[in-house]
Amino acid sequence: MFGIWADMNDSFSTSSSSVLCESMRQRLSRVVGLAGSQLCVGVDVRCDVAERFAALSSMNTAKVSLTYLLEWLGEHVLIATIQQGIRCVKFQMAYFEAHGSAGIGVLESLVALAQSHDCFVILDGKRGDIASSMEAYGRMAFDHFDADALTINPYMGADVWQALEPWFVRGKGVFVLWRTSNASGDLIQSFPQCLSWNEASSQHHTDHREKSEASSESLYGHIWSLLYDKPSCLQQGMRAQDSIGLVLGATKMGALGDMDPAVYASLGDIPLLLPGLGKQGGAVDKTLNKPWHIYNVSRALYEHKSESEGEISPCDVRPLDVRPLDVRKVLGHNIAHYRLQLKIP
Repeated sequence: MFGIWADMNDSFSTSSSSVLCESMRQRLSRVVGLAGSQLCVGVDVRCDVAERFAALSSMNTAKVSLTYLLEWLGEHVLIATIQQGIRCVKFQMAYFEAHGSAGIGVLESLVALAQSHDCFVILDGKRGDIASSMEAYGRMAFDHFDADALTINPYMGADVWQALEPWFVRGKGVFVLWRTSNASGDLIQSFPQCLSWNEASSQHHTDHREKSEASSESLYGHIWSLLYDKPSCLQQGMRAQDSIGLVLGATKMGALGDMDPAVYASLGDIPLLLPGLGKQGGAVDKTLNKPWHIYNVSRALYEHKSESEGEISPCDVRPLDVRPLDVRKVLGHNIAHYRLQLKIP
């Protein structure tokens, strides 16, 4: 660690150990509610971004490793996040895994720092596999990293989430890829659900299959039925909404009115991870305003163009051509912009 946390006010630190037996939704609601904003900061520390910020801050990048730069930028992002009062962060695991064991070490350090300030931590790994493999992913995310939530891919069926139930009982949870923010996602997610259930789904009740027909016009509608229609998708009978949330792209807000009314009405009760604001052009839906509805902003927070390039960062941080650049100030201004935009009414 770089010791740059030493100038943080001790009042920012709180212990999460005093609050026990919260479900994932309850913890998310508490943390986001205290922050007063639905913003979730994406700790997406890419090499090219770290190198650029380091160069602008007059660091001699030739003498440091890429993983050093990742940790340096990651700490600045977390400091700016905490100073803005935000306590919800999402780590894109790919940017750390790309550097092997050294990158994983950086991720461990940054997650620990976020947790020391009671941040709600999401590991964005989009895992999805058979039950035995999902159990291993659960040990990784919830035992090793002690994350609050993991993003998962539902394509391999109920194994993906049912294998994680032992951690749901302990207050952990998942966000299921549903209607993602990338444009090509609809090639699969909105595909008509034409096939009937096969014998592999025989463990589900007949009345569940009948109820699913009304909302299975698309694959995402079918996934909603699997997760939230009666009976519970969880073997232990827990309420799915307490432990299982959905990834709903902010770029899909214009299509909400086209959803099955039952699906749309249920979103108010379901934890939602809403990526796509900023660079992807997503929008905020005023009806999705609960503290368990969080809008993730990642790439837009790292924007920095000097005035000589004809553009500046979203929050008009000036002067941007002066070196060394105050990296934390730029990040803080960008985070503040979205914190205010996403203020809970």
